[in-house]
Amino acid sequence: MLFVAIFEDSPGMSAVRQANGAAHIEHLKRHAKEIRVGGGLRTSPDAPFSGGMWILDVDSRDRAVALIESDPYYEPAHRRYRLYHWNKVQDCPVEL
Repeated sequence: MLFVAIFEDSPGMSAVRQANGAAHIEHLKRHAKEIRVGGGLRTSPDAPFSGGMWILDVDSRDRAVALIESDPYYEPAHRRYRLYHWNKVQDCPVEL
């Protein structure tokens, strides 16, 4: 099943990012078969991060939640998320 997670950060998230950046990247790498695309979101290229987005390919919604909530960036006080089931229309590879 495909899911999209949209993360919204509070201003206090910048300290979490600094403290846990390396562990967060390791989490993404360790689960790359399930967290297929991930990255930070900004309001402009030079603005601080204000959130993030993942595209997940997992067996269940529960698994998506487990991956999100085991991420070193997950701090409920500073990072909220919305999780959507995604119905992909085009079945073609995405090159970034």
